Amino acid sequence: MYRKPGEDEEEEDTPPPFFPPKDPEPETTTTPQEPSLEYDDETKQLIEKAKQARETYSEVEGRYLDITNKIREIEVTFETDFGPNDEFMALQGQCFELTDLEYTYKLCPFDSASQRPKNGGTETSLGYVLSTTLRKYH
Repeated sequence: MYRKPGEDEEEEDTPPPFFPPKDPEPETTTTPQEPSLEYDDETKQLIEKAKQARETYSEVEGRYLDITNKIREIEVTFETDFGPNDEFMALQGQCFELTDLEYTYKLCPFDSASQRPKNGGTETSLGYVLSTTLRKYH
């Protein structure tokens, strides 16, 4: 420890000053209040009509999106090759699984094929099955 010239060694035995802990500040639970706006009856009616219009719009938009999705599903069905006489159409929307020693394989005709480890882990895509047409690879 560095000492200034002339310092007594007795001062070294003086304990450091004690500072008691501060009392915690009281928590304030007041929240700023929003100013209360009072609308006239005509404005209140307009606000209610706007709210009803938004709810009606949301409901109609939801139905529109449902119908659009169904139309797209039908278009995909018409574009899909289910065989010469559509004999494989009954397989659409179905999936089949096969489990071997290490993997569980999943085949969804006209959609996808995948595998996942039996001991857990993520599913791995093996590709898409979009047609009944067999192709020869050379």
